[in-house]
Amino acid sequence: MENRKLILEKVQTHILQQVSSPQAVDELKKLGPNSFDWNERVLGTIHFLLPKLVEIAPAVVADCIAPFNSPNMLMNHLQSDIPAKAISELNAVNPELAMQMLEWLKKSSTFGAACALPIQNIESQQISAEIKRYLLSVQGFGNGLRTNGGSLYPDLYLASADYSFLKFQSHGMPIDGPCLNNVTNPHPSNVPDGVKNREL
Repeated sequence: MENRKLILEKVQTHILQQVSSPQAVDELKKLGPNSFDWNERVLGTIHFLLPKLVEIAPAVVADCIAPFNSPNMLMNHLQSDIPAKAISELNAVNPELAMQMLEWLKKSSTFGAACALPIQNIESQQISAEIKRYLLSVQGFGNGLRTNGGSLYPDLYLASADYSFLKFQSHGMPIDGPCLNNVTNPHPSNVPDGVKNREL
């Protein structure tokens, strides 16, 4: 617990130094609309997210690694003595079912080997998607975060934040800065208080 507190303090200090630098403060002041204080919003987002992120970080890492390791874990299990022993014991009682299980074992081995090949080349988008999935889960932030879909910045944003004051962007009327996309299902884009999970 003490170690986690020190980690939180270190991470918080690092991020707050970045967003509180004169250059960052000035950059946020220039974002529209003119009447809105993005500096205050960004600080609020940091104080909301960081304590929970540090708390769940070990679980996020373990949960995100698991899908990429699953084919190898499957292969290790299938190649162990356990399935062969179970089939041998089953054969003494029900030879027909034992043959079915042996066929299943062969198919599973082929499937596991086929899955393991593409997973050796893990791309950042795959890792980002896993992190995003966890953060939106009940174990993560649950309903506290929302996704704007696709890979637009930000990938996630606070559900409690109000973005109704932003103007809508369209193909014919692009906005260089914070805005809303999709009139039927409004979501923010290019807002500095968003959570771009590839940078977490």
